[in-house]
Amino acid sequence: MLTLASLSPQDPEAHDAIGRLLRQVKPDRDPRPLILESLRPGQFSQVARADEQVVGWLWGRPLFEGHHAWELRWLITDLARPRSGIGRTLTLAFEDWCRGEGIRTIWLMTGEEMGETSLRGASLWEDPFTPLESIQPVGEAPFVFWQKLGYRFIGVIPDANGPGIPEYLMGKSLA
Repeated sequence: MLTLASLSPQDPEAHDAIGRLLRQVKPDRDPRPLILESLRPGQFSQVARADEQVVGWLWGRPLFEGHHAWELRWLITDLARPRSGIGRTLTLAFEDWCRGEGIRTIWLMTGEEMGETSLRGASLWEDPFTPLESIQPVGEAPFVFWQKLGYRFIGVIPDANGPGIPEYLMGKSLA
């Protein structure tokens, strides 16, 4: 059974588990600053546990204080548990919390670091929006997960992850 709880500053075991989850996708990045930042006041930081083991983490934050748009900064789940509903459960809990706080928009960035879309290698500088209308997944594209939850493309940052490797902005209205 999956349980959700706010991440506690006094839970070093959960911090270590989140660090292991983050290293699955960012092995060269020190996860500690991200975890500590997620614990600052005014942030949303929640862990998912299965059999008392941390199997997912979601961190959301405001664009700036008093703003009605929040960034879903990180969603990470245990790669050994694909399609188990962890990411969906965490995301829906975050959306419910946002609605309760009067937040109207959630936005996020999702990358293409491993060639997961038809736009990899495309020049997007002259017309960044038209290609988004016909984007197709190639393999396991993260944007497909977000679309299933109602998120839409709202922008693209060409070459964000290197030449021809864009970062996509997606968003969802909670109004």
